[in-house]
Parts: sequence; structure tokens; C-alpha cells
Amino acid sequence: MKERFFERILSLVIVSTLILACLRITSPLLGALGWAIIIAVSIWPFFVGLKQRVAGNVNLAAILVTLLLLIVFVVPLLLIGRSLSEHAESISQFAHNLSTLSLPSPPAWLAQTPVLGGDITSAWQALNHNLAQVFKAVEPYLEQGVKFLLSQSAHLGLAILEFLLAVLLSGFILANGEYLHWLVNRFARRLDEPGGCKLLKVAELNIRGVTWGVIGTALIESITVAIGLYMAGMQAPVLLGFAGFLAAMVQIGTRIIWIPAAIWLGYQEHHGWMIFLIVWGLTINTLCDHFLKPYLISRGSGTPMAIILVGVIGGLVAWGVLGIFLGPTLLAVTYVLLLNWLEERNAY
Repeated sequence: MKERFFERILSLVIVSTLILACLRITSPLLGALGWAIIIAVSIWPFFVGLKQRVAGNVNLAAILVTLLLLIVFVVPLLLIGRSLSEHAESISQFAHNLSTLSLPSPPAWLAQTPVLGGDITSAWQALNHNLAQVFKAVEPYLEQGVKFLLSQSAHLGLAILEFLLAVLLSGFILANGEYLHWLVNRFARRLDEPGGCKLLKVAELNIRGVTWGVIGTALIESITVAIGLYMAGMQAPVLLGFAGFLAAMVQIGTRIIWIPAAIWLGYQEHHGWMIFLIVWGLTINTLCDHFLKPYLISRGSGTPMAIILVGVIGGLVAWGVLGIFLGPTLLAVTYVLLLNWLEERNAY
């Protein structure tokens, strides 16, 4: 009995050592590998359809998908980096000169308007005075924030390399997808025969739902907002669109981008383009937030949208960008486990 005990301890030590060694070896690639798995899981149905169109040639389908992913992911990052370098000086200059901005003087006819004309004119002038004071007070902090953001642009090259590696790894995962799918399912059954595969399916559908429902909607929304900004004549529409994409991912929405842009157009007395941008932004937000996003998320694992949105925001705060997928996936798996436990309790 004592010999079996020591054998088990020795086996546990060997297995633990192997696991730690494997994690040590793969740790530099864990970020890219995580993105590669997310990409592969998200586009697996598309890959299967493409494989059927090329007469079942797995390698050719994987190569075509990899090339398409390079265009989708890497090219926008290169454009963002180029736009950031082109407008770095103008962004810094804008933050430096922010305290000189002021509202235009109220029109003369406004003071002559009966009842409220005088009050509105006085409020307008007071707002103009206070606005200059506020801008002057926050100018040093804005300059520091802009300098920090511009300094972080150096990390964009590393992000491009990581995404490039993730795309290449996703191609290998797709090429060996059937075997890997069988292997992971067998591992899940080994852990929990009745429920392991079900939880694995929930995680798969949840990743796909977050990708298309949250990330896909944010991408569509930011691209269309960037087009509207470009049509309205705003500078750096690519950078503003990317900022809108980040804001949409964390569920703030692109309003934080196009509303200040519309105000700026009004300040520049481009009232027609200001009205156009407001109508454009409201239409896009309504279609994406109230129709497209619920539809795409509903095609996922069936997890309530509130749980997914909480997982997206909480995961982002806890683990960064990868947490956008890890957060809702963990909450969805926990939600299914809780439902299964309640069903088992009700059976007695």
C-alpha cells in the first residue's frame, strides 16, 4: 500500500513537472496561440464551407483562409500605424491649443427673441467663458494623455507581429481542425462523460457569438462611422474609426467619437455636415445596437445577453483584450453548470 502511495506521488510530480515545463516553453506564444484558437473557432463554419468548394483540399482551404485573414487583420493595423504617424504632430498641437477654443458669439437676432432670447444669450456667453476656463484647467492633463498615447504607438509594431503569428497559427489549427476537435472532445469526455462535451460546445458557440455579435458589430459600426467622418471632411478618420472600434467593444459605443466630431463641425460652421453626421451616427447606432448585435449574439450558445455583456466588460478589465472572450465564455459555462445543477436538484 505504501509503495502504491509513493508511486502515485511520483507520477503526480512527473506530470506536474511536464505541465509546468510545457507552459514555460509555450509562454512566449500563449497570447498569439489564444488569439489563433479564437480565430479558428470563430471562422470554422466558413472554413468548412470553403473546404467543400475546393473539393475537400484541406491545405488549400487553410492557405486561402490564412491569406484572407492577413488582409482582414494586418492591413488595417498597418493603416492605423501609418495614420497615427501622419497625424501625431497635429494631435499634439490640438491638445496644446485647446485652451484657445471658444464658442462662436451668439447671433444678434437671438437677443431680440421674445421671452427667452436674453436669457439664452446670457447663458451662451457664460458657457463660452466657463468653457475656456475648463479647457485651460484640463490642458496639461490632456497633453500628458496625448503624449502617453503617442508613446504607446511603438507597441503597435509588436501587436502587428503578434496578430501575424496568430493568423499563421490559426491556419495550422484549421488545417488540423478535425483531429484537434476529436482530441479536445475526447479530453472533455474523460473529465466528465455526460456533461464535458456539452460545456465544450457552449464554450465554442459562446466564442463564436462574442466574435460576431460583439467584435463583428463593433467593427461594422466603427467602419461605417469612419466612412461618415471621411465624408464630412474630418481629419484622421482611420484613427477616429479605430477609437470608435475600441469604444464599441467595451460597450461605450461610437457616440463618444461622432458626437464630439459633430460638435466640432458645428463649431467650424459646417452645419450641414454636422446634421449629416448626427443622423448618420444615430442610424448606425440604432441598427447595430438594437438589431444586428442581438441577432448575432442570439445565434450563439443561447446565453442571456446580459451575462455576455457583463462578461465582455469584466473580462476586459480583468485580462485585457483576450478577456473579451474569456469573460463571457467562463460566465456562460458557469451559467450552464448552474442550470444543470438546478435541474438535477428538481429531479429529486
